[in-house]
Amino acid sequence: MASFWVTRNTGGERGRFSRSPTGRRRMSPDSSSMKRVILVQPSPRSSEFLGARCRIGAWLSGLPRPTAGLEAEGPSTFSTPRPSESWRRRGGQPKSLSSDRAGVGCTLPEPPGLAALDPLLEIWPRGRSLTRCHNLRYGSRDFNPGHGLGRFHPFSDVSGNPVPTLYAADGVDGALSETAFHDVPARGFLKAMPRERLKTLGLSFLAPRRDLVLVQLHGFGLRRLGVTREELIASDAEEYLRTALWARALHACRPEADGLVWVSRQHDRSLCLVLFGDRVKPEDLRVLRRPRPLETAAFEHVERAALEAGISIID
Repeated sequence: MASFWVTRNTGGERGRFSRSPTGRRRMSPDSSSMKRVILVQPSPRSSEFLGARCRIGAWLSGLPRPTAGLEAEGPSTFSTPRPSESWRRRGGQPKSLSSDRAGVGCTLPEPPGLAALDPLLEIWPRGRSLTRCHNLRYGSRDFNPGHGLGRFHPFSDVSGNPVPTLYAADGVDGALSETAFHDVPARGFLKAMPRERLKTLGLSFLAPRRDLVLVQLHGFGLRRLGVTREELIASDAEEYLRTALWARALHACRPEADGLVWVSRQHDRSLCLVLFGDRVKPEDLRVLRRPRPLETAAFEHVERAALEAGISIID
């Protein structure tokens, strides 16, 4: 019987909703200890049901409203049921038990010892352009000395010295997606951003004066390191303490590495990179175009990208 699971991040019961031979709907309880779930037979209203939040009242009219699945408890997770599927995936453990450093929900393993790391390297050729979206307090070639918390910063070298970083992308869309649009949700009425947010940001265009040696965090590069894209690149901000540990380990294991390169989480047609400021000097980067404020001189780029992404800019 085709059906859907509706799960919640709370413990409790599960039940099965089906049709009896007479056509009447019925709920059969299952007392096994699992996450609270409800298995529902599809109907013409299934498209209405599979939304960002579970609207159970629209389905189970005439039946007591269950305590699981209330909107106040947060978004539901939907998946096609399989007989052997359960919340505790094979070989796994509850996410809350998998990390004592990077917060609840961390699944990224800590990096192995330096002797066990053998990353793939690739070359970013001399003259290939870089697009940077950055705070206008910094110049086009200024590295971040360690302020804030990002996917691959801050971290220190093996001697304990902070390593400055500079983020960039291979084009405008990637640079905007990872900065100005980074916190805009993918759907819902909040898929918008105030124009005021653009006041402090600008676009700069650079090109390296020499070949840059980068650790490859895409293609076979991730598999070679024993991690997945979901763990290292697509993880949420609560993982940043642990992803920064990987930056530190990769920096330490390959002294010739100038930085890291990966496929953007926010715009999967773009490459992003972070450069290590103890190995790449500002003089190694040529400024092709001075910073252009997003709110004024570069607004045409923002407006076009927002239109394509379906993001509203509110004056």
